[in-house]
Amino acid sequence: MSGFILLDKVAGETSFKALFPLKRVFCTKRVGHAGTLDLRASGLIIAATGRATRLLPYVEAKDKCYTFRLHLGYETDTLEWDGDVVAQDERAVDAAAAVNCTLAVNRDALVCVLPQFTGDIDQVPPRYCAVKIDGRRASDWAERGKDFEMKPRRIHIESLKVVGEGGITEGCSGKEFATFDIECVC
Repeated sequence: MSGFILLDKVAGETSFKALFPLKRVFCTKRVGHAGTLDLRASGLIIAATGRATRLLPYVEAKDKCYTFRLHLGYETDTLEWDGDVVAQDERAVDAAAAVNCTLAVNRDALVCVLPQFTGDIDQVPPRYCAVKIDGRRASDWAERGKDFEMKPRRIHIESLKVVGEGGITEGCSGKEFATFDIECVC
């Protein structure tokens, strides 16, 4: 059988693992997908079986729309909200205490800076991602403590738009930080 399947990948599962049941259901080893989602990401995976796998490069070449939650005021070792905190903006914490809120950044201020992150950009992927290094995910190497370099990749961000305020989220530092939901077309 050949065709396309839309899969809803859950956070915490690799894209490869999400595809595995398709091999059994469709009695084929020929299963592919258009793009890999990071381990912590959830969302749509466009999969193909049989002869349809030949069409996947055309699907990958199309624009994609992602939504994500932006947590402001701290940085973690994984660049994910639940990693170990490696840096924290004390100005944000001090400003928060002064006005009884967590961050001195509001929606309007964020909307003003988003255009700086659009267009053609050389992006260095985070160490905890699904990008392959010597045949393994970078996140696998990072978890094992291996030293490696992530090379910049040319990407194009068509647009970034604030689509919601996530409210206040307590980070792994135990402090609360402002969050915003962002839509990215790339």
